[in-house]
Parts: sequence; C-alpha cells; structure tokens
Amino acid sequence: LHNLYADANNNNEPLPDPREARTIATTRYELYWLWSLNYSPEKWIMLLDARDSYFQSNPFEDVPREPKEGKLDGILHFFGENAEATRIGKSTKNRKWLTNAYGDVVVAALQDKPTICSGSTMGEAIAIETYLRAMVAESDDTGTKLMGADQGFHNYLYYSNKLANAETVRKITVFDQGRGTINNLGAMRTADLTSWGNHRILDHRSDTEMYVLNWDGRRSPVMHQFDRHPVLSAYVYKYITNIFREEYDQRKKDQKNTLLQGAAAANVTAAAKI
Repeated sequence: LHNLYADANNNNEPLPDPREARTIATTRYELYWLWSLNYSPEKWIMLLDARDSYFQSNPFEDVPREPKEGKLDGILHFFGENAEATRIGKSTKNRKWLTNAYGDVVVAALQDKPTICSGSTMGEAIAIETYLRAMVAESDDTGTKLMGADQGFHNYLYYSNKLANAETVRKITVFDQGRGTINNLGAMRTADLTSWGNHRILDHRSDTEMYVLNWDGRRSPVMHQFDRHPVLSAYVYKYITNIFREEYDQRKKDQKNTLLQGAAAANVTAAAKI
C-alpha cells in the first residue's frame, strides 16, 4: 500500500509500505479500517462480500441502537457457516489457512468448532475499527499470504478470545447459519437447499419470485453466497439483475430529462432577459 500513508512531520510526504505484498482479500481489511474512521462510534457498519450477496430487506432495521454520548465500547455480530455441512476440521481450506498462520496445535484445538465466515460481519463502528486493526495485525504478525487467509485470522481472533479482550469490544455474538441478519449458504452447496434443516429455507413461489428464509421462517435480510446454488443463481442473474438494469436505465433517463428540462428553462429565461 505505497503512498497510502504520509509523514505528518515532513510536509505530508507519501510513505512507502515496507511490508511485502499481500493478497487483496487480506489488504481490504486495512482499507476497511480507514473507511471505518469516518463513522461515529455508535453507527452500525456491515462488511460484506458484495459479489455473491443480495438484500431482501433492510439489514440495519433491527440492530440495537445506543446513544453516542460517552460510548467507549461496542457490539460485533459474526455469522457462521452451516455446522451440519462443515466445521473447521472438515474443511481443507480452513485447516490450511489456520495451519499456515498458527500451526497444527491451533488447528487441532479448533477442529470441531463451527466455521465463522469472514465475508460477513456487522457491528458498531467503535468495535468494527478494533476488529479491523486486529485483522491487519494478524496478517502482519503471521506473515501469511494465502488467498483466503483472512478467514483463518477471523476464526482465530474469536475462538482465542483475543478480540473479546479488547477494551472497545463489549460483546461478540456469533449467529449460527440461518439465525441472524446475514445468511451464509456456501457450505450447503453439496445438496439442494430444501434438503437441509427443516426443509423450509427456500420460499420458491415461481422462477421470478423466491425468498431465502431463516430457520424461524422469516426472510433473511441478506443472502450471502447465493451463486453456490443453481436455483438462486438463475433467479438473481436472469431476473433480479434485469430489474436492477431496468431501474438503472430508467434513472439515467430521468436524470437526462431533468437536465434537458433545466437547460430549456434556462434558455427561456435568458431569452426573456434579452
């Protein structure tokens, strides 16, 4: 990240980054951290892999809200993968990420733990800022450069209680798959969605109307990793994407018309003055 930081004591001269190059999946947490500094401590932030996600409702509607005054710590929400489908020890990739960063002893201790997804996190800004600094520190301290290693850091920070001991993190809640704001479906790609759990995770009304549900029957505000499931991929790419494109084209058309109308009105006014 050359020239991202500057020397305040030397006319803000841009500084080179002495660290070795890292993957974008890891580097992004430092960029997230910089963005997080622009928010008040009590504001809620979502960190999400946007490429394979879509929204079914407002994800911030039911989060707990607290006043800004005197706020010294905050809440973090983590979201798990389906524990029936996978756990840390069952996943070749998760084992590799943790082994490379922390060694076999840590992997052995965590092998039966549910996997927590690093691509979906929410929290109050004061706690998110601490979480992001911790993620960057794990990358720097371990020297791990594997693509996807951030999930190893994420799980280690939680299960080691390293993050929970931070002064600005009051509470970390891990929501099992299908129990929280963000529903992670990637680990369930080995079978049809309707074959899992209570068989009610998908409300498939038609090819142009379907909803992913939490296990309590309510619609998941955010659906993550939809592209692991053919029925959801078809729905998003063939239907939802077209809706977004039509809305975008209409908005651009409306903006153009507004500009043209404004220009015409300006010309009329100018003509009247002449």
